[in-house]
Formats: sequence, structure tokens, C-alpha cells
Amino acid sequence: MQIYHNSQNLRYRQPFGAVTCGETVTLNIYAPGCEGASVRFWQDQSGETMIPMNRSAALFSAKIKMPENPCILWYFFVLNYGNKVVCYGNNPESLGGEGCVYEGSQPPSFQITVHNSFKTPSWYKNGLVYQIFPDRFARGADFGERKAAAQLPEGWQGASRFFEEDWHTLPYYIKNDDGAVTDWQFFGGTLNGIREKIPYLKSLGVTALYLNPIFRASSNHRYDTADYMQVDPLLGDNEIFQRLAEECRKHDIRIILDGVFSHTGADSLYFDKFENYKNFVIKKPEDPKETGAWLSEDSKYRNWYRFKEEAPGYECWWGVTDLPNVEEMDPSYDRYICGPEGVLENWMDLGASGFRLDVADELPDSFIRNIRDTLKRKDSDNLLIGEVWEDASNKYSYGQLRRYFAGDELDGTMNYPFRDNAINYCIGKESAEMFCRKMRSLQENYPAEAFYGSLNIVGGHDCERILSVLGSYTRAKEDHYRHDGRFIPQGAAIDLNGDQYAQAKARLKMLSSLQYTMPGVPCVYYGDEVGVQGSKDPDNRRTYPWEREDQDLLYHYRMLGLIYQSHPVLKDGAFEILDKEGCLFVIRANEEETILTIVNPTFEKKVFSETFKTLFSSTYKNRKFVYGLELLKSEEITITETALETSVEPLSSQIILLKEEIPERLVLPAASGILCHLSSLPEIENKENPNQTDKTDKPDNQIRFAGALGKRGRAFVDWLAESGFKLWQILPVNPAGAGNSPYFSPCVFAGETRYIDPDELPDENGFDEFCFDNQYWLSDWAEYVIENNYMNYVTCHKNGLKETMLHDIRYDQYVFFTQLKKLKEYANSKGIALIGDLAIYATPQSADLKAHPEYFQVDENGRLLNTGGVPPDYFSETGQNWSNPLYNWKAMEKDDYEWWYQRFRLAIKCFDYIRLDHFRSFSAYYAIPEGELPKEGSWQQGPGMKFFYRMKERLKDLPIIAEDLGLLDSDVFNLLKLSGFPGMNIWQFSAEEMKAMNKKEAQSRVFYSGTHDNQTLVGWCADNYPEADPKEKAHAIIEELMNSEAPWVIFQLQDILLLDDSARINIPGTVGNNWLWHCTEPLPEIRMFR
Repeated sequence: MQIYHNSQNLRYRQPFGAVTCGETVTLNIYAPGCEGASVRFWQDQSGETMIPMNRSAALFSAKIKMPENPCILWYFFVLNYGNKVVCYGNNPESLGGEGCVYEGSQPPSFQITVHNSFKTPSWYKNGLVYQIFPDRFARGADFGERKAAAQLPEGWQGASRFFEEDWHTLPYYIKNDDGAVTDWQFFGGTLNGIREKIPYLKSLGVTALYLNPIFRASSNHRYDTADYMQVDPLLGDNEIFQRLAEECRKHDIRIILDGVFSHTGADSLYFDKFENYKNFVIKKPEDPKETGAWLSEDSKYRNWYRFKEEAPGYECWWGVTDLPNVEEMDPSYDRYICGPEGVLENWMDLGASGFRLDVADELPDSFIRNIRDTLKRKDSDNLLIGEVWEDASNKYSYGQLRRYFAGDELDGTMNYPFRDNAINYCIGKESAEMFCRKMRSLQENYPAEAFYGSLNIVGGHDCERILSVLGSYTRAKEDHYRHDGRFIPQGAAIDLNGDQYAQAKARLKMLSSLQYTMPGVPCVYYGDEVGVQGSKDPDNRRTYPWEREDQDLLYHYRMLGLIYQSHPVLKDGAFEILDKEGCLFVIRANEEETILTIVNPTFEKKVFSETFKTLFSSTYKNRKFVYGLELLKSEEITITETALETSVEPLSSQIILLKEEIPERLVLPAASGILCHLSSLPEIENKENPNQTDKTDKPDNQIRFAGALGKRGRAFVDWLAESGFKLWQILPVNPAGAGNSPYFSPCVFAGETRYIDPDELPDENGFDEFCFDNQYWLSDWAEYVIENNYMNYVTCHKNGLKETMLHDIRYDQYVFFTQLKKLKEYANSKGIALIGDLAIYATPQSADLKAHPEYFQVDENGRLLNTGGVPPDYFSETGQNWSNPLYNWKAMEKDDYEWWYQRFRLAIKCFDYIRLDHFRSFSAYYAIPEGELPKEGSWQQGPGMKFFYRMKERLKDLPIIAEDLGLLDSDVFNLLKLSGFPGMNIWQFSAEEMKAMNKKEAQSRVFYSGTHDNQTLVGWCADNYPEADPKEKAHAIIEELMNSEAPWVIFQLQDILLLDDSARINIPGTVGNNWLWHCTEPLPEIRMFR
């Protein structure tokens, strides 16, 4: 008997999935030979409805208007075959999709979720959440103060507390014979500790914190609330929380609090079982109304609780006597939580953006609605999510079908179904097919806002640590001390051995890749990202291992964060999931981009050649992809005319960006060139008397600068052309800053006027046009020069009138840029391309920062919040703090990156190509908190490819050479590949890599003998080849570079002249004696044609 209906196929049910109240749903079933068909509906409270279907050949159809009120509709089909009646219903697993024929019994029904429309806050739905158990994340600088504030008064009854001085001690419980905790172990994590770690959180791409309870309580987990209105003194106070919330908002991080409203603590202001609050806290202990519910029937809190005759005398949460249940719908309790100036309003006013409801199943629907109403009335952007461990759309608790997704309760739920099934899939306990079916079932049952607003967890405070689970860990059978003296409590997870750990980590990388690319909001449980292990509570609440992190795993999570935040399709894109050969194919697509994630949990390498039509549904099946880039490792994927070809290693995953256009590459014609800054140009040789130059009695620094844009510049171009060079690269031409550094300029727009040739001043015909064309920055610079007496300008000016000075400053810039453009034109006429250099950062005391503080990371008083630099690397063992202010990329994006547009626009007029300094900062930049050492910095996400897409749209031509030196990661390489910009290789750092490059690899690189930050080649050879003649070795390297596959090879002038390190121009991380070298040698007659 051939019968078919698929609730997840638009040919058989439309629209897909959950629908809004009053919407019409079309149901079709294919049943050849059937004489008549009906749809049987069931709705709780309303009962059964039979709807006859219309027939068209073998297809039966019915259009059904959904109820006007939220509900779950259940349906199956009743089919008449003459004397035989059969039913067609859901599959035995009740997962939706393809159904089954049932004879002689009522089948399981398909589900239609009917809901009112609602909108989950976008900050959450598009975010990345980090869960913190506050006692175990970080001790703040106020740890001692917090510890003192939390000391209990003498005579305080109930469980006591003690503090672990060793942060890395494992957690454990001290219990009595009845299993009750008698002494609570605290490690001293604080709210200020969290605030101090905001840069770390941002480095992971975090946009929201979910904090386990922070309210006053007796225990370290704080689910036994003692006072809903106060932060626990061990963590801080309300003012400290408010400051944390404010600091988080400044960094685009929201805070979600844990709302524990189904019970309070027995040792609390409200219940006061031990009379602690009566004796030590309540101002009027003699007034029965003010005392706890346990102490008096007249207590104003009495009706909050359910008292009874049987021990312990009150109803408590799952038999835990420390947690008396509350009567949520008691009017006074409801007002206390939801009313004006109540608990919810209190924390919203202090800066929280939402709540996660603990044990939502145990809260009445009406109470949840009241909570939502209060939050949304305060701000429609406030969030309410709930702890639900199953499919929340059809959850029954205490005999009632819950209404979580009716549209007036939860915005989303914690996605335990994803966690459980993803883990089972990754460890081989569940097939790829079953995982796909279960995820499609959630997609079908959940309203889209709830599905995309599911909190996708893999770890949490109620779960064993994910790394231990994935490594099949064992528990300690008894208390013991490890060989290194570490105490291991009974029940704690035994550390995974080397092979176990490697396998578990591979699985975690695979699982987290799936977590970050599935629909929903990824949530990281603190420490999972650095390899924390642990069994059940309390071992799953170990401290974050500061300075003991698994850096490789942390790198993986940082890359996931960059990928997630750089590709909006992972937040709102359409979703498909397929199983192939035991692997998962997760597809996310929207109008702008497509990402395919492949997960291989098997122990075999999988090779795929998949046609796009088999991967994509009708919406995107006609896309013609021509380019694929695996984002985790930055490897290009083979794409044929119709298919994708890739191999996936065992226990691994790939996240592949698919594009319908190959990224446009900047193609470089074969050429060699010289790196020589304008300040290093040689003096002009006197043609009539070769033994004389243009050197005069001027001070040496003036000799280095004077005439560089005129006669001296052209003379150098002539030498380049005669020698066969086609490229001249110069350093930034902006006014020099501290130590004459062109990379520390007081203005990144202005030109260094000391390079002007005073004998070649242009007329003023173009002055007004120049001022108009450069109005974005020119007046700001002129005002800055006067206000700061830059280069002693005001003191030396012959006429002290401000208007005259302003005119003269603008005129000097006009002269500078006019001469620079003429020098470029002259170089081009000789076949020489001019390569400029854009320094990445402005300086703290610059015209740029003064004119546009909104574009920089400064506080309201202009004080730097963070400065730029790099961590320890091959330039400096301690790292470098460049002291530059960092960009506020979010503010720049709001203004369409106008500041950068103006920089590029000006540079493109002056140069044929632009070396873009510190290119990796556009992927992620290193931020050092003001006043801290470089090692205390963290990587923060840059603007990414969207910045360069926008610049290319606005400028059309963007001839950039990317300075991609330093500590690079996959995201930087992704940025290079997608932008099409050539990168740089320095012989002194990567000689073997350069030698090994094939032609295709080398074609996207520019090879250098060294740069301004390196030794001279001769100096380097002297240090690295002590047995060889350094000049001969340097000459051999120059020849090898000239014969390389790279299209461009560029040499420092010092290297061509075979000069030693006395000619070095800069030593990074040092002050003084830099930027002084200029050429005093005669330029040789050479031939360097390529």
C-alpha cells in the first residue's frame, strides 16, 4: 500500500513548521487507490475534529485555518479503501517528517505548533553567550575586601563557610550523615573579577554573559536565595554589579541573570529557619510581620510557602530541606517579584538585560507570563529564556501541556536536546541520520524565533564537563592525593591520559564547530574552552585555570568566535541538515553567503564529491558556486562546475564558505624594487664634480629631509630606472612623531613638510581646490599645529596672526601633496611604481584623536582605555606596547568607515600601491589595557572582510599590499584570501618557507630581504652564518630572491649597498637612535632587471 505524507516537505504541508494563530495550513497526502480521506485533529481542551479532504487523482488535500488562540494541534490521516480503513500518522519516534501506515490502531500524531507572533531580542539571538559560575571564574583585585565583607557574625546558625586560598584546589562537599552540606567551600570569585576579564571575554567574541545566581545566599551555588534584592557580599554589592553591567554595555556585552523563583533558601530573609535574619539583619525583629515565614504565622512572607504537618513541616524542592518551595501565584510573592520596584525591576534598573528561569517546568504559566510582561514593559528588548530539558514545544509537566512558545512566555529555552544528541552523535552512540531527524523535529515544532533563539549548550553547571564526557572519563573511588600532591576528592574526574585527552579534544573541536554553526545561540560554559575537566556537581564547577589554559583549544574557540561574528548567515541563515556516510552536512544560507559545515565523528578519513543540487533545497539549489574556503584552517576547497570535493579527517570538522565568485586578486607584474624612505635618500651627486654632493652646512636632520620630494627624489628615481628596478617603496610620509618615527605621527592624513623642495614651489592656482578636497582633515591639522606648537611652529612663525598661520599651514600641505603627486608622475614616466605606506594607528596626542574621539577607544574624558601592540614574539620577548589608541570599529561602521575611506582616498591619489601596516589587526587586534604590560593584553575582533568589501565598493580600486607579519592565525589567512591582497614574506623570518613555495603560492606574495624593522641583510648574515663572508652571503641571497617565483622582490637600499647593521633604521621595542640612517654612500651602477 503506497501512502505518503511528509510534514517537513512543502509539497505535503505548507507553510513549514510552527504557524501563527489564524493562519491557513495546507495538508496533502499521496494515497493512490484511496476512495476518501480525512484529517483527524486533536486539541487539548477541545477534543477531536474530523476534516474531509479534497481529491485530485491520487493526491488528497485540505486547507485548515488554525485556531485563533495558541495551542498544539495533533493530526493524522484516516484513509478509506472500500471495506478497509487505515491511518497514516507520525513515525514511531514522533519526530515528524515521513510518517507510517497504521492498521488496527491509532497512530502517533503529527504536531502543529500554533502561536502568537513574538520577537526574540536580536542582541541575544545574534549573540554568543558565556556562562559563568561566579565563585569559580576569577578573583578580582577586591578579593580580600569581599572575603572580609562576607564573614558571618558570631552566633550565625546553619552551614558554615570556608575559603580555599589555593585557586586550583578541586571542589568538594563536606556533608553530615544525612547528606546535608555542613561547610560550604568558597574560592572567592567576584563580580569585579568578571569585570577585569572583559577583554578576555571579548577575545572569544562573547556578547552576553549568563551568570549563575548572584543574589545573597548561604551556599556557593546560590540557588538557595537569601535576599533577592542584594548581591551576595562575597561577590560584591549592587553598586559593583551596576558598574559591571555598565562596563559590559560599553563592550557590547549584555548580562542575563539566573532567576530562581520556584524556591528560596531556608536560611533566608523570607523563611529564616535558623533565625539568623531575625537576630542579625532585620531592623525590627520584634515585629512578627517582619520576621521569616518559619518563625511566625503573622509573617508577611507566610503565604509564600506551603506548610504541612509532615516533616520537615513544609514543602521543599525535590526533598531538599534547604530549599522550601514557594507559592508563585500568591499575590504578595507575585508583586514582590513582578510588581513595581520589585525584584525584576530592581535588576533591570541596575543593568541586567534579561533572566534565565531556573526549573521553568515548576513555574506556573501565568507566573511566567507575569515575568515576561514585567520585563517587556520595562524594555521590549529584555530577554526571558527558560531551563527546559526536553522539546519545549510539547512539554507536559505536572499533567499540563506547557505554553512556553505561545508567544506570551519565553523567548527561548536552553537547548538540552541539542546537547544530548550532539554528544551521543560525536561519541558514536547515535547515528547521523537520527541526529538529523531530531534536529529537524525541533525546527518543525519550534516557532522560528524560539528555534533561532535556543541556547545551544554543550556544558553547564548541572552537567559533567564536556571534555571529560567526550573522553569517557572515570571517577575517583575514594579521596586520595595524586603523585604531585594534589588532593582528589571521591567522585572527581580522573584526569584523562594523553590518548584520551587528545581524542576528547578532537571531539570537542568537532562538537563546538557544530554548536557554532547550527541555528541557535552558542553558549560556552566557562573553562570548557581551555580544557577544564570534571565529573558531576561539584566537580563540574572547578575554577577557571588562569595561566594553565590549553592554548590550542583556546585558539580553536577564538577562531570559532571570529567565524561566528564575521558571518551573519550563521545567526539568521536558512538551515538544512543532511547525513552522508555517517557524517553531518549542516548548511546555512541567506542572500549574501552560504556556509557548509561537515562533521566526521568516525575513525576513518572521508572523501566527498557532492553535487550542489543534492546538498541544497529548492531555495538555493540553483546557486553556482565557484570558490570554497575552509575557515578553520584557511584551506581552499576544490570546486568543479557542479560539485564540491573535499576530504575530512577522522574526528574532525570543516566549516566551508561557499562563494559564487572567485575573490578578485590583485595581480602584480614581475618587478624588483627598493625600500628607501624619503628621509634616507642620498645626497645628489654633483655631475660636474663627482666628489661633491648637495651637502651644505645645514644640520644633518635637515639634510636628510630637504628636497626629497623634488630634485633628490627624481635623482633617486633615475637611479632606480637605470638599475632596472620598477618599484620604489617608501615609509609613511606623515609628520614624524616621537623619535622621528613615521609610524607615530601626530596626524595620519597630513604630510611631512620637511620633505618639500623649497626651490620648486607650485603656484596657488590649485590651492582652493586642494583645501576643498581635503576639508575632512586639513583644518583639524592646522588647528592642531597652532594649539600644540608642533615642531615649534608658532614660536618660529614670523607673523603671529592665527588666520595667517592657518593659511600657511594649509598651504604647506598643498605644496607637499602637489610635489608628491609630481614625484609619482615622474616615477611613473620612468616605469617606476610608487608604493606608499599607511601606518595602522594614530597616536595618543594627535589631531586625529582630537578631531574624532568617537572613533577611538577612549572614555568620556578622552583617557585611553586600551592601547595597541603585540604579545611576545620574535621582535620582542616581552611583547610591545605601541601606546597607540585603538579604534572603535563599531562607531566607524556606523559612519560607513568614512575616516578610513578618506585615508585610502588620499593615499590612492599619491601612490600606485599601498602597503597596509599591521594587516592582521583588521582580523583581530591586540589590545593592552591602559597601564598594563603587553602580556596582559588580549586579541579583539577587528572589522573583518566587511570593511574591505565596503572600501572596494566605495573606492572601486584598492591596490593594497598586506603587511601580514607577526603572530598570524587562520582568520588572517582567510582575510588575505578573500580580499585578494598580496601578503609579505621576509627572508630573515621565513627563508625556508619562501624557498618551498610553488609558483601559485608565491604569486600572492611579495618577497623582501628585510624591512625597516629588521637588521640589514649583511648584519643578519654575520649573525647567522658566522663562518661565511657576510657580504658574499648577502649577495647570494639577493640573487636567490631575484630568481624566486614571487612577482615582486623588494630590497632595503642598505641591502643592495651591502651595509652592515650600523645602517639599520629601526629596532622595534627600543627608544632612541632609530630613524636616523640616511644614505651617504654613492649609489652603484647595477642591473637588477626581472
